[in-house]
Amino acid sequence: MLEFSIDDRLYRARKMTTFQQMHVLKRIGPIIGPMLAVQESSADPVGQVSRFLEALSQMKDEDVDFVIATVAGVVQRQQAGNGSGPIWSDIFNARGKIFMFEDLDNLPTVLEITGKVLQDNLGGFLSIRQAGDGPRTTPTLAPAI
Repeated sequence: MLEFSIDDRLYRARKMTTFQQMHVLKRIGPIIGPMLAVQESSADPVGQVSRFLEALSQMKDEDVDFVIATVAGVVQRQQAGNGSGPIWSDIFNARGKIFMFEDLDNLPTVLEITGKVLQDNLGGFLSIRQAGDGPRTTPTLAPAI
């Protein structure tokens, strides 16, 4: 289980099912290359971000909604406990398609959560191989074995 903190709030995320991972991967496929290029290149950060945003703009709204909803559906946030320990609450109501906390009504936080959960779930599949201590090599989309 992944645990992480954003803005002094503690979150945890279950693993997505294999089917959820596959369906999310299918939808984010067009932006994987530009996304990895942004991570890899510091020579032209504006150009790389531009290409990433262009690829993102090509995604269907339904696909973006699916990815965010699927990711948010496996995430919980720690609440103050009632004396018997912390309480964990889901951050997203899938039936109503709404976030359960008002402060999650901002894109940067939702994107950060989405990125962390995707990295945890798909990071092995979308491995970025490194050559020793030298610079990173070209990103590959080969499954990790």
